[in-house]
Amino acid sequence: KEGVNGSQVELVKNEYYYIDGLPRLDGAIFRFIPDAASRAIAFETGEVDVMTGGSLESADVERLSKVDNVCVTTEGWELFAPQSYFQLNVRSGPLADKTFRQGLMYALDTEFIRDVVWGGYGEIGTGPISPRTKFFPKNSDYPYEFDPDKARELIEASSYNGEELRLMPTPYGENWIRTAEIARQNFNDVGVKIKMIATDPAG
Repeated sequence: KEGVNGSQVELVKNEYYYIDGLPRLDGAIFRFIPDAASRAIAFETGEVDVMTGGSLESADVERLSKVDNVCVTTEGWELFAPQSYFQLNVRSGPLADKTFRQGLMYALDTEFIRDVVWGGYGEIGTGPISPRTKFFPKNSDYPYEFDPDKARELIEASSYNGEELRLMPTPYGENWIRTAEIARQNFNDVGVKIKMIATDPAG
């Protein structure tokens, strides 16, 4: 029906939709609220009725889930199935060394990241295919349990010489930045120097 640039899009029911009985709503308004804290307030005050995954910071999800007449579900991610992962530049330097990369994997406390940063919403991946999709290999095991001692051993055996590595978190909310901050701490704990590089979506 109407689109207001940077503000909202209003949809109305298609009376001639090809499936009888659908859509079930007479209409819907999609609001654009850039700030996560403002989105949480809009939901809490009843200004908006539904929040999609990723719209709120994990701490707000936990808090708002306890409000009367609010429900939270993890259903519906089967199609989107987003992943948080580290894209490594393996063309040169220490990241070109498989032993060093394995050391980083053992240094990363993925359970802590899932439970603390993401509020327990998520599964620890075992590779590039999301466990929420039908293409995920069901017998896939994750070989890299959190083991700082093993991480140090592999890093010391690698070609890493103490140089500083640059880590740029995805600029799409606090959870992504916190994930990178924990990773930096995990890597620092096993002797790998990390410098965070800030950016924005356009950058």
